[in-house]
Amino acid sequence: MAFLIKNLSSKEIDELVMNSTNPHNSMSIDIPILYIQNLIELTWSDICCFIKLEYCSKTIAIKHANDIIAENSDDLIYDLAICDQYDTDDFSFMDKVIQLSNQESCEVKQNAMRKVFYTVLNYLYDNREFIKEPIQVLDIVYDDFGFPDNFNDTMNRIHCLKQIKSRNSEALELLKEFLIIEENNVSEW
Repeated sequence: MAFLIKNLSSKEIDELVMNSTNPHNSMSIDIPILYIQNLIELTWSDICCFIKLEYCSKTIAIKHANDIIAENSDDLIYDLAICDQYDTDDFSFMDKVIQLSNQESCEVKQNAMRKVFYTVLNYLYDNREFIKEPIQVLDIVYDDFGFPDNFNDTMNRIHCLKQIKSRNSEALELLKEFLIIEENNVSEW
């Protein structure tokens, strides 16, 4: 599994967050590119968000450029496709990704952060057996994304759970319900 919270206790998660230098991914979750590609249809705006928030490396842009280069003759895509993830200047690399993102519609750009949030939550849900403290992890991700409105109701319901013994499993069921609803929305974006 590609993230640092695998089987961590509540105290260890707190320490990880306190020592984090990334306020948008304070648990250092690293989502595999193939997982993302299998879950959502990527746009350059999505890729820009994934890289800026550090949920994956810039390899995602290189791979996406290589995947679509045959159907697109944009010089920026060609430049990204031939990049070596280790030999490229980060500023010029991200500038190309941002330029491609700026060619997309406002709606696509607005949905990018929501798609990244959905992907992170889906990844956590799919790896739930490795997470000892799912409610704590969800609280942190919710905070990292600035408390998105579309998740408020789910988090309120999670925090209202009374039965301590089954609280984690009930929280995961609520997360699953949210993901099913969001899956329908993501397919429309």
